[in-house]
Amino acid sequence: MEISKEDAIWLIEEFDKKRGGTINGKTINMFLRAINTILNQNRKAPGCSCEYRTVAAIANNVFEQYKNEILKIYNS
Repeated sequence: MEISKEDAIWLIEEFDKKRGGTINGKTINMFLRAINTILNQNRKAPGCSCEYRTVAAIANNVFEQYKNEILKIYNS
């Protein structure tokens, strides 16, 4: 995982505070941005809203997995 200081700031100050909230068409891009930033991927929004919870779960799991590394960059 290689993320910039700016990405770490967004992940800690924005994503972490909002990730427990509503999962819908307005917030799915936030979860995708987190996955794409942390894993250096280019995932697109799912075609069906029935997949939103899965995308959010992946984003939350990836964030938790890398949180200590993100915090090191954030605090550097």
